[in-house]
Parts: sequence; C-alpha cells; structure tokens
Amino acid sequence: MRILLLCVLLLFNCAVLAQLNESDTLRWQFRSTLTGTFQQGNVDLLAARLRADLTTGAVQHWVYKTQNAGLYQAFYKKKADLDLFSRHYIYYKPFRRAYPFGLFYLSTNYRRKINGRYFLGGGYTVQLMKKGGAIIKLSGSLVYEQTRFAGKQFNRPEWNNTSLLSLWRATIYSSGSFHLSQNGWRIYYEFFFQPGLSEKRNHRWQAESGIEFPLRKGFSFNLNYLLSYEGVVITGVRQRDALLSFGVGYQVKHK
Repeated sequence: MRILLLCVLLLFNCAVLAQLNESDTLRWQFRSTLTGTFQQGNVDLLAARLRADLTTGAVQHWVYKTQNAGLYQAFYKKKADLDLFSRHYIYYKPFRRAYPFGLFYLSTNYRRKINGRYFLGGGYTVQLMKKGGAIIKLSGSLVYEQTRFAGKQFNRPEWNNTSLLSLWRATIYSSGSFHLSQNGWRIYYEFFFQPGLSEKRNHRWQAESGIEFPLRKGFSFNLNYLLSYEGVVITGVRQRDALLSFGVGYQVKHK
C-alpha cells in the first residue's frame, strides 16, 4: 500500500526545488525533485517529498507557471502525512522589471487536518535584482480564501462550531536565487506572509531555503529546509512545522 501511494505521488506531484524564473525568455522550462527516507527493522519509516515545476511562454506576452508538491510519511505503517499543494500563475509581460499576475492555489494537509483549501486572486511583482547569477523578487497580492477543516474546534474559540472558514488575505512574497560559483552551486529562498484583512490573528507564514549543486546532464543534488506557521488550527494541532529533506533534482529548458 505504501508503494502504491508513493507511485501515485510520483505520477501526479513530482515538485520544484527553487522557483523557476518566469522572466526568462524561454519557450518552456521544467524542474523536478524527489527527496525522502526509507527504513525497516528497528525503525519502520517511509518519507517522500516530490515536487514539479513547469513554466511555459508559448503565447506572446503571457506566461503560465504551475508548481505542484506532494508529501507522504508513515511511521510503523501509520500514516503521518499525505499532503498535496498545487499553485498556478498567469503572468503578463514578465520580461519587464514590474508586471501583474493572477494566481490560484489548491492544497490539503493531513497533519493539520485541512481537507481542502483554495485561494484565488491577483497582484504585482517587482524584480529588485537580476544581475549575473543573482535574482531577487518582491510581490504583493490580494486573495480570497476558503478552508475546509476536518473538525469544528479551534485554538481560537471565536471560530468554533464551523468547519469552513472564509476570508480575504493580503500576501507579501519574496524569492531569490544566487549562484555561488561557475560550477552551478546555488542557494535560494522563498518566503511569504499572509495576514487576514478582517481577522488579524488568522495569519500564516512560510519560509523555505536550500542549496543545490549539479551532478551531470541536468541532474543535481538538493538540500532543502521548510518552516511554516498557521495562526488558526484545529485543537491539538501545533501551529508550527519544520521539514528538512535532501535528494535528487532534474531540470530541462527549451528556448
């Protein structure tokens, strides 16, 4: 059963380590990574994190990007995580220093007892730096969100007795990528903060960073650290999570 679930994640959620740059003048670019751990014996553990990122600019002035991620973990054959995270963007003239975009996110989170979450909105991106091997971007957006929880009792009593929470959020997002050498070593980061406009205590943030170095023919080794915080959670669920993973990535670009 564990192998079947892992294969499903491989087929549908392979995901990205370090954001592909939608401002590059390429017809399409793709990156995928697989990280995880498998143990049997005194400790029975299976953990797999898969990510896939595709960007295409086949239509003049418009670029579409999708980022998809999957996480599965089981301890002694007991499921601990089975999460999906799918992000979709449409950009208009991203080759400029500043450009608008629309977005749609869809996710689930087993550990945090989130059966489904989506948000839809739009915003603006500014490229603060694009020089040599360094890229830094800053974005702001406004989104409408709905989250369906697997319970009705929360850490904040004002949200009790309902499993569906809806609200408007602002989003501040920043990402960066830096080449450390001509051999392709690179470090990167990604950070976002989402306050609730009408409910200030319902906020979240996520920070991700990593390093990668090339192996051969598009393959690379990746080390990644992810830290996240959720302001409103089901009673008994911790607000903060961290994940350290390493594995192999693959990237291909087409001009």
